[in-house]
Amino acid sequence: MKRHLALINFSREHHNALILAQILKKDGPNFKDLPTDDEGKRTYTISFYKTELAKHFQHEEEILFAFVDKQSSLLTEQTALLIDEHKKLKNLIHQLSTTGNLEKVLDKIGMLLEKHIRFEERVYFQKVQEIFSEKELDELLTLLSLPHGNSKKVS
Repeated sequence: MKRHLALINFSREHHNALILAQILKKDGPNFKDLPTDDEGKRTYTISFYKTELAKHFQHEEEILFAFVDKQSSLLTEQTALLIDEHKKLKNLIHQLSTTGNLEKVLDKIGMLLEKHIRFEERVYFQKVQEIFSEKELDELLTLLSLPHGNSKKVS
């Protein structure tokens, strides 16, 4: 199914996050110009989280998930699961600064991040596009197009 414009930026951001997930998984593939050692992966992951993933989670939670839950109760359970996974990922990423078992935490992040994104892309976004009308999806697109400068900070 073709992705609606309201969801396309999330899908594009998912691409980069999937690459991160792949390099973090134990025995994952190497990608050109991306770190291959655990210390490099730690630094890259923390930086990626601060510059991209935190904002991505924030936009999903404050705009997409809020819109979906307000308009329809059909996805409430799935939305709650996705928010819970965001929290787990944030906690794991914060653990990177203090963990003694870096390889294990990196692998957990990689596995969970990949599972999370695959679910959003293959199940959640598909359902959003099936449940909501074109007019409602256009309304979501308008909300996503508004400046996000007044959003609360994500740590």
